[in-house]
Amino acid sequence: MLIRPEQVEVANAILYPASGSNSVLQINIGSGKTSCIMPMAMSVLADGAQLARLIVPRALLSQTAQIMQARLSGLVGRDIIHVPFSRRTPTGPKAAGMIPLYSELHELARQRRGIVLAAPEHILSYKLSGLQRLANSLLGKARKIIAFQAQLSETYRDVLDKSDYTLGVKTQLIYPSGSQLPLDRQPHRWTVIQALLQLAEDHFVRLQQDFPQSLKLSNRLGGFPVAHFLQTDAEDELIRRIARDISGGRTAMLTQAGPAQGFPSTLLQEILSSDQANPDSVELVARRFPNTKAASDSIMLIHRLLQRRILTSCLKKR
Repeated sequence: MLIRPEQVEVANAILYPASGSNSVLQINIGSGKTSCIMPMAMSVLADGAQLARLIVPRALLSQTAQIMQARLSGLVGRDIIHVPFSRRTPTGPKAAGMIPLYSELHELARQRRGIVLAAPEHILSYKLSGLQRLANSLLGKARKIIAFQAQLSETYRDVLDKSDYTLGVKTQLIYPSGSQLPLDRQPHRWTVIQALLQLAEDHFVRLQQDFPQSLKLSNRLGGFPVAHFLQTDAEDELIRRIARDISGGRTAMLTQAGPAQGFPSTLLQEILSSDQANPDSVELVARRFPNTKAASDSIMLIHRLLQRRILTSCLKKR
């Protein structure tokens, strides 16, 4: 194998990052990252004392395995192993040896200076499986999985390919457990959002006239108009006008909690316009409605949609 000086530089940056901690590197396409740099770095990291893991997106597993096998298995006789693990992996009485086998394969790879090729979901599945069994009071299985995970945390060295994808939110796993519960204020939370969109649409034409350089509208036949906020002043003004409409009782999104005893317009506008909602103020307003819990949930939902710019972010995407 012939290597270029810049490839050695990148490989050394992977092995010995200047920060001494987790780091991210960027290299141009076609510079030999997968075919040359990665095999070199992984062969050094797999030194028998630590477990070297190469984590790649699942779509690249087959291609990466072929390259690593051609470079390392044939050249220096290194083991390249892949141990998939998911929530469907059997660990019951009929597969009692699955958990010990998982740990034995990794330990054997470490001792023989092999390299573990893994996908992000396989790594996360094993981490979550121990916590799930702990939540289900399966203490024996949970203890073994969590103990080996703790051992891995002290001995592995991970190299992530396509780190922007591997560490992205979309690739994270969630293991739901327990009985299914409806979302808070369902289905009224959806009518609140629809009412907010209706208020925003009512203000678009006048808002564009007042801020011609900050807002651009694209009307769609029979559909919701597309709003392009070019500057934040139009966005801020839209949020202020919506808060004023709600505080003035223009919309019925709060009357789902019942008729208010003296609509608290001033205090409600103060809550919706502030960056942080004061729980005491929200509770004081919610008590004016027969259903205090429903009113409190609706106020907090409206506040989050307005002050965290969730509503205007959705309008930009629409």
